[in-house]
This record gives sequence, C-alpha cells and structure tokens, in this order.
Amino acid sequence: VCHGDDTLQPVLNGSNWTVDGPIFRLHDCPIGYGVYNGEDGAFTAAVQDCQPCDKGEECTTPPCVRCSPCAPGFFKAAQGTEPCTPCPTNTYRETPGANEIANCLSCLDKSSTRRKKARVSWKACRCDDIYYRIEHNKASDECQDCPPGLVCHGDDTLQPVLNGSNWT
Repeated sequence: VCHGDDTLQPVLNGSNWTVDGPIFRLHDCPIGYGVYNGEDGAFTAAVQDCQPCDKGEECTTPPCVRCSPCAPGFFKAAQGTEPCTPCPTNTYRETPGANEIANCLSCLDKSSTRRKKARVSWKACRCDDIYYRIEHNKASDECQDCPPGLVCHGDDTLQPVLNGSNWT
C-alpha cells in the first residue's frame, strides 16, 4: 500500500521492496510465492506482485524470486503457497515439475517401494520377497513367481533352498 510519499506498507508480509528512483521495486517474496513483474518477464512497475507458485512449482527457501519445478519424486496439483507433496508409496517420478498425482508412476504388479515415499526411479520398486526379476535393470521387466526350490529376495538374486543344487 503506497501512502503518496516515500513510504510503503507491503500487502504481503515478508515481501521486500526498495525505492528505485521514482518507483518501489519488489525484490523478493516469502516462502510459497514468486515475483511477478509483468507478462513475458518484462518489468512493469504497476503490476509488481507476489503470486503463489503454480501447479508443479514451489519456493521453499527464501528469498523467493522464482518458483522452481517440484523435484523428482514430488508433485503439486494446485496453485498455492504449499510445498510440493511426496509421491505416495508404491509410486515414483523421475523428472521434475509433476503437476498432478497421476505424474507419479505406479510400480509394476507384485512390487512396491517398501513403504517409502518420494522415490525418484523405477528401481525403487522392488519385487515382493516371493518374486524376482529376470532382468533387474529393465523397467518393464515384470516380477516373476519364485520357482520351487529357490528363495527369492525381490531382485535378480535367487538362493537355492538345498545347498549344492545348481540352477541356471
């Protein structure tokens, strides 16, 4: 709020303004906001404002000037000042900027993230203990039933129940 002199009362607490010649200039905003100076990033003194971060963006470390994309493993489904939310258990997100929960991809059947959230790779989806993967480093490789006579550990390692038996 301008008082017609060289004083200013910010509408949003935590926003930082300075006198810059004949205008007040917005430098930064509180957590959850980004500086808006006009369309296409062109500075327009009359429209300076702190605006809540968009979907898929956050600013959690002040001073906030620009909102950043949600980190891999996180999403934000609505514009607002809240930080990004971790992708739920049994999901993952490999790239930044997820703007809805559907951007968090589900683990394949018979696998899970072992109750962990905010996973950043499909590799976090381990087969359940009674299953195994033939190709552990392939995202599309489904979890297979553990063959009789073997103990499976949820990855590509198999252990014979009977010592001395050979499996290939």
